[in-house]
Amino acid sequence: SLTLVLTACAGMDTKGPWGYPLAERGPVVDDYHGTQVADPYRGLEDPDSETTQAWVQAQMNITNKFLHTSARNKLKERITKLHAVERFGAAREVAGKVYFLHNDGLQNQSVLMAVDADDPKSKPVLVLDPNTFTQDGTAALSAWAVSPDGKLLAYARSEGGSDQRIIKVRDLGRSQDLPETLRHCKFSYMDWKADGSGFFYNRYPDSTGKSTIAQHQHNKVFFHVPGQAQADDRLVFEHSDPDLLWVAQVGDDGRYLVLQGYRGTSPRNRVWLLDLHGEAKAFSIFDTEDASYDYIENIGATFYFQTDKDAPKNRVVAVDLDKPGALREIIGETQDAIESVLMVNHRFVVNRMHHAKSQVSIYNLNGLRIKKVELPGLGSVTGIRGRRSGLRFMFGFESYLQPLMLMRYHFEGDRVEIFRSGPTPLNVDDFVSEQIFIKSKDGTELPVFVLRPRAVPLDGKAPLLLYGYGGFNISLKPHFRMRWLPWLAQGGMLAVANLRGGGEYGEAWHQAGVLGNKQNVFDDFIAVSEGLIKRKYTNKKKLAIIGGSNGGLLTAACMLQRPDLFGAVVSIVPVTDMLRYTEFTVGRFWVSDYGNAKKDPAHFKFLYAYSPLHNVQPGTVYPPLLITTAEGDDRVVPAHAYKFMAEVQQADGGEHPLLLRVESKAGHGHGKPITKQIDEYADLYSFLFQVLDMKF
Repeated sequence: SLTLVLTACAGMDTKGPWGYPLAERGPVVDDYHGTQVADPYRGLEDPDSETTQAWVQAQMNITNKFLHTSARNKLKERITKLHAVERFGAAREVAGKVYFLHNDGLQNQSVLMAVDADDPKSKPVLVLDPNTFTQDGTAALSAWAVSPDGKLLAYARSEGGSDQRIIKVRDLGRSQDLPETLRHCKFSYMDWKADGSGFFYNRYPDSTGKSTIAQHQHNKVFFHVPGQAQADDRLVFEHSDPDLLWVAQVGDDGRYLVLQGYRGTSPRNRVWLLDLHGEAKAFSIFDTEDASYDYIENIGATFYFQTDKDAPKNRVVAVDLDKPGALREIIGETQDAIESVLMVNHRFVVNRMHHAKSQVSIYNLNGLRIKKVELPGLGSVTGIRGRRSGLRFMFGFESYLQPLMLMRYHFEGDRVEIFRSGPTPLNVDDFVSEQIFIKSKDGTELPVFVLRPRAVPLDGKAPLLLYGYGGFNISLKPHFRMRWLPWLAQGGMLAVANLRGGGEYGEAWHQAGVLGNKQNVFDDFIAVSEGLIKRKYTNKKKLAIIGGSNGGLLTAACMLQRPDLFGAVVSIVPVTDMLRYTEFTVGRFWVSDYGNAKKDPAHFKFLYAYSPLHNVQPGTVYPPLLITTAEGDDRVVPAHAYKFMAEVQQADGGEHPLLLRVESKAGHGHGKPITKQIDEYADLYSFLFQVLDMKF
């Protein structure tokens, strides 16, 4: 109860000028391959205990007192005004209509709209409004698929930021949902059968009362017929390996169901096929997880894949079912990594990254490059959508200063059109967007995007916010993000670093930042920080670093390794306990990047060497720190933030603010309503403006 929590708060010991509540320390010690490792804050892993809740409440009291100033109120007004512009999201063409996401600016969740594909200027109609799911806007549309005939919509919704989903089916003619609800759909996706009779989806068994590991095992593929109960869904595919997650995709010819199995976040996967017109028995074509094999399309019994097999920057290969072990190269590897490939109009649409910027080209089926698609500028291409026999395809284009535009390419006339676009909240001419290169500790060249106000001189005095991620093969390309605007509007500079561990230069670049190579990522980020200072973009006192999830691990680790280098650190939903992360929810899915300290002595050695929780040094003066987490985060559980903050506050030898922000009815970040985003940004910039002495 609240009374018990407040009573527990009142009895807590405190430390330092900010009165940090000292968490209860326990005698827990774990043995890792002969090394004894203390875990005194194990109790904070229980989010429901009265002790944990009291400690969190005491932390939030300190945080709110520091952040909630009169300047923050003005800042929130400014952020709200900047957000109040029309925005667009993912688009795809189905049955003569283009479906796309739209937000008027301040809607908590973007709505799904549809417009006549041949008359894009006609008035769109509302298809689904996620803002009606709940009163507070905390339920989100997390996936959707329109039936081939355009009559039905299968959609997934999640609540409170959870990865768990339910799937509903909507009759688009009547604008009503059918009665069934499909559950246990964590990380689930849907794809319709060609005749529209139903859709395939993957899900876990009912895991009520089961362990964390058991809750994420035995992912299977089912077929759902609209209108029937989930209990009647037909099991289509299951694999003997319980740890694989399966994604089902129907080829454009409607004959084959392509089943791609993934072990956590590893890009290496398995591929099985099911002939929907033949025997109902699946068979494998890639079943060793020796490389990534991303299905593109098939023509008859010839299947095309994007793969990094013998090509770290990816290539396109063909596989004939009568010779399943033989790969025929269609489009070879080049110096620019292939990010995605789609077959449209019986041609390959290839999206490559040139120093983390998109380039799109069209090839014939023999692998001959036909043309380059002209883009509006240097930026990112996302969401390419089209069909094998189609004459056009949709895609999104954006940059750091250009909000996402929905675009469409027509093969007839080699024409690109802007299908939908919204205004830019800031005057683009007032800013400079540039790419520089900085060498890391070992000489590796690192691309860095920099956005800066044109009127601010390069004299080393400007505040600069440096963002990084460096993991899971994720590429940081130029994307427009509303959250950066308040910073830029106040004269701040923004830098985004492309670090090893990402996917900007292919799988070799990714592998250079995983497992025992993870220290490369931290070295890269530190080198970029030093390089920006050396080039007079900023100075140590004005340099702030920020990252989320794996990027939160990045900022935490760099703060510990170089506490003298930063004026402020923001660590959002961070992974910090690298020895026990596999014990929480889906943590074991990340082993391919991080390793497993419990099972492998070599992994324990390198994880223990950088794990933020285990490398806090008593008496060190740490820079101002803001850690954020959310009660509903079922991906990176709040315990990572709680334990790390308890350790830092206990050990710190300085007087800088070390603040913990905990959000309710939210998760890892996806699907967060605009109202919560604005509050989060207001708190974030209230913190940065104060500790960096920026005026508002």
